[in-house]
Amino acid sequence: MRTIPHLKDVVKEREKTRVSSIGRDIGTKRADIRNIEHLRHEAKAHGFTLTVDEPPERGGTHQGLDPLGYFVVGAASCFLNQFARVIMIRDLKIDDLEITARAHYDMAKTRDFIDFIYDVRLKGSESDENVKELLLEAERRCFTHRTLGKAIPMTSNVSLNGTLVTSHTVGPETAIPASA
Repeated sequence: MRTIPHLKDVVKEREKTRVSSIGRDIGTKRADIRNIEHLRHEAKAHGFTLTVDEPPERGGTHQGLDPLGYFVVGAASCFLNQFARVIMIRDLKIDDLEITARAHYDMAKTRDFIDFIYDVRLKGSESDENVKELLLEAERRCFTHRTLGKAIPMTSNVSLNGTLVTSHTVGPETAIPASA
């Protein structure tokens, strides 16, 4: 995994302060969104501007990713960030990491998400046992994974160098243990 040395040190230092402040930190994310035209909106958050729209078949102009697309991208990138953090903190031998996210939802009846499936692909020379521990730690650390897992099944399939190492599902009946 490509890292930026001085920022890798920031991640490690943040981990030290995170552990000592558990239970005392409350975070907030803010987004300001305004309608531009029809179903197209402009979202501003933390200095970035995003365009949100729907595809033509849903009455939009397809000038931006649809809201559920951003939701899935946000959830998957949050989860992948936790993999990257743990890899840096533990100096694991992982050279590359990718994720494919699939979120299934009932469009007609309940309008609920049914499940999320993540396929995480790692390349490197790390042991299978450390990869299994990496998955469990990423699950414990990820806000979206922990939150969504209270409502729907969340399945993570993790491969190392093209070989499936572990598959794990959490859901409403199986709580994710709190971080240490």
